[in-house]
Amino acid sequence: MDIAAERAYPTPLANSTLLPFLLLSVATNRNAPRTSDTFKDEYDYIIVGGGSAGATLAGRLSEESCVSVLLLEAGTGKPPLLSDVPGLGRNFWFTDIDWQFKTVPQRHTGSAIINRQVIYPLGKGLGGSSLLNGMAYVRGNKKDYDNWEAHGAKGWSFKDVFPYFLKMEDNRNPAFLANGYHAAGGPMTVERPEYLSEISNPIYEEALNEGYDILDSNAARQTGFDVLQGTLRNGQRCSTSKAYLVPAENRTNLDIIPEAYVRKVLIQNKKAVGVQFDLQNATHEVKARREVIISAGATKTPQILMLSGIGPKEHLQEFGIPVVADLPVGNNFQDHCGTVTPYELNPEIPTTTEKIQNPHNIKKYIHSRTGPLASIEFVSIIAFLKAQLVSPKVDYPDHQIHFFEASIEYAEQQVGYKPEIFETYYGPYMNSTFFICMSQFLRPKSRGTVRLNSTNPYDAPAIDPNYLQDPDDIRSIVDGMMTCQRIATSKPMKKVGSKPFKTIFPGCEQFYGNEDSYFTCIARAAVVTIFHPVGTAKMGDPKDSTTVVDPHLRVKGIKGLRVVDASVMPTITSGNTNAPTIMIAEKAADIIKETIECSSYEYSSYGSGDSSYGSDDYSYGSSDSSYGSGSDEK
Repeated sequence: MDIAAERAYPTPLANSTLLPFLLLSVATNRNAPRTSDTFKDEYDYIIVGGGSAGATLAGRLSEESCVSVLLLEAGTGKPPLLSDVPGLGRNFWFTDIDWQFKTVPQRHTGSAIINRQVIYPLGKGLGGSSLLNGMAYVRGNKKDYDNWEAHGAKGWSFKDVFPYFLKMEDNRNPAFLANGYHAAGGPMTVERPEYLSEISNPIYEEALNEGYDILDSNAARQTGFDVLQGTLRNGQRCSTSKAYLVPAENRTNLDIIPEAYVRKVLIQNKKAVGVQFDLQNATHEVKARREVIISAGATKTPQILMLSGIGPKEHLQEFGIPVVADLPVGNNFQDHCGTVTPYELNPEIPTTTEKIQNPHNIKKYIHSRTGPLASIEFVSIIAFLKAQLVSPKVDYPDHQIHFFEASIEYAEQQVGYKPEIFETYYGPYMNSTFFICMSQFLRPKSRGTVRLNSTNPYDAPAIDPNYLQDPDDIRSIVDGMMTCQRIATSKPMKKVGSKPFKTIFPGCEQFYGNEDSYFTCIARAAVVTIFHPVGTAKMGDPKDSTTVVDPHLRVKGIKGLRVVDASVMPTITSGNTNAPTIMIAEKAADIIKETIECSSYEYSSYGSGDSSYGSDDYSYGSSDSSYGSGSDEK
């Protein structure tokens, strides 16, 4: 345990005398596996990227003892222990576990942010974005997956993917297990955060007053106010590294190599035969007997494919890259973005920074894993809604809202406002307690791209989400902002002193007083990413010219090459994308395992392939679970 290194991270706990005790406490729940800095010349499977998908896939494939697996991760193998504390998640933006990307200047939004570039945090290290994300456990809507299959992704309907959501899940809450939509015993632990903010009960009260359901959005219906669940284990972050790699670390058929920067896939005669990567100031090549699997995420995966000669012909030719396969890599880019609206709270309520630094709260977390540090980045409630309909007949919400306590640092550093905008809008509230309601669309109609900036693999890719190009996207955001305003100014919220900022958003003065126009102006001025990038290696019918991989996730026209991560999603799921990404990797592992036959001789080749994840023999209750006075059944 390196206390000095942990203090170097920009958390509010850097100077706390209780920091060593907190570190000792979280260190009892290991967040990373043992790794290696040596490797063999050849493996059966090479997995590029150890994030939400790659770590899952490596853990599952290495269960087959007769095959060898190499996992290459560009980031660290030892993420900071403090990243395990859920309430500190946002403090690790702009650190070594963040790729620290920005989008290209946006054309349809961004006039209020610096260079019109949206800050784009993505996890870097074993566990990937599950090291850095908000930990919300959200599967999406059943229709999302049925639509995948209807448009050519055969075998990916909800009935096909639901067993994999169950397989991955170790739900620790009896009420959820009882409703028939959850499972215990899987690698990925799911719990309710043991923290209730001052704003939570008033928001639920007003939601019920307005007729909304309070429900488990991962159960029978999604539309309503969610009873929040997180990817947590014993009150700590449960990354895929913790869930899938730590139990697999002793397998002799798995080598995990961090800080290995993949430059490209090696392809001969339309077959992937290995990868080239940098490690310890040297460039290496390693061969793949069976397959290379790219799991680098929806921004890095297309970059690696294009550097390997797989991508849009004209774009590759611009950079003098020999074209191996002319495929629409980097197209179909989708992401959730949203707009934030701040609301002031009673001054006697501490700020998030004060809550984190309070010795009582630190001790509370150490001893019982409760209190503000146990929050999932201070998110109190999320809701999935449909326009202004309280209880739509069709359960297919079009926007999501988040209520979360925020610090002034979030507005100043993580939204990316121009200094003059920040000073005018937030300046008078520098020392105030406030919360934010963020509204995002769920199914963007706008499509963006990921492209190369150069042939240097260390240069960031050109990320262009093309936010708000389609006017329907902004309509969904504004609908959510109006719901935020209605709830934040409701009678129950007056108990905590909730009220809109008195300052007017610069550039939108002429619209003030007309909520619809005013909120539209704000959304046109500034959005934030929810960092859910997907779609850049689209899965579907191989005859479809817009697809990159087939339903078995094989890259079209190239043997021995698959993509397994969020980039294969044909369309984005209705909600946070981490759980669906893990599901994709779980299903991909079984697809690949169907091609593996282990003889008794091979079984002894690499030692034990035993899985210690727990039982896959699930039993489900049939009773419906209700929360508050709302039910998740209609």
